[in-house]
Amino acid sequence: MNYLLYNPLSSTGKGEESIKKIKKIMKKKDDEFESLNIIEVSKDIESFVSKLNEEDQIIIVGGDGTLHHFANSIRNITKTNRLFLYKGGTGNDFGREFKKKKLIEITEYIRNLPVCKINNKHDFVFLNCSGFGFDGAVCAGVNENNGKKSGFAYIKNVLSLLKNSPRYDLELEVDGVKKKYEKVLFTEICNGKYFGGGMKLSPTSDRKDDVLELYLVYKMKFAKILCVFPFIFLGKHMWFKRWGIERLQGKHFHLKASFEQPFQSDGEVILGVDEIEVTR
Repeated sequence: MNYLLYNPLSSTGKGEESIKKIKKIMKKKDDEFESLNIIEVSKDIESFVSKLNEEDQIIIVGGDGTLHHFANSIRNITKTNRLFLYKGGTGNDFGREFKKKKLIEITEYIRNLPVCKINNKHDFVFLNCSGFGFDGAVCAGVNENNGKKSGFAYIKNVLSLLKNSPRYDLELEVDGVKKKYEKVLFTEICNGKYFGGGMKLSPTSDRKDDVLELYLVYKMKFAKILCVFPFIFLGKHMWFKRWGIERLQGKHFHLKASFEQPFQSDGEVILGVDEIEVTR
């Protein structure tokens, strides 16, 4: 049995016409998807997946937010049903790594994900990036702007918040090695290459390995940030590391900011975060 997990709130959430279009495209792609049962992502996904037969397949329609929700819903389920993504979000930072493919098998990428704990309270898994500071503030601004997370909306918020974004001091521990940084603008821990609707922040990230990349920007003046910003889309920003860009690799990270920050994970925002622990 094939199930189409549909998010009516994503950019493709335009009613029955969108579903019909998707079904038509998928049938043309492969006859095995001719018969589809529609399930809304707002349902109890954990209960739904736990009741599947081994041969059942799931096609997820949506973007990063939908995938984030799905991954956390099934994180405690050991079933190995085949999973597919039909790209339907706006940012689609996960899907960007699979060039020219609309339908992607993601079975090997949706499990064994890095775990992030915030403020020593609750934890969750993420697919792309988690971090706090300036990027969290930008994502919060985008969400307030009718939930538009396109590259243009992201850039607009970047430029409006960049100059006056408060800097924080950071205590950082990576695989047992401690460091301190002053006047930090943002910190991101990356499992995938892209964030922010198409910025290639972590070009060396590989979802199949067990290593994460951490990027932080500190002590960089506004004018230099404006110079570096376009190069992030190309993945060439480390050319300017002498200006205040740090890249670290590891499996366990602990971050403590000097005051509370807006936090984002796969574009989902939580306010009032000053401590993050990430384990791969």
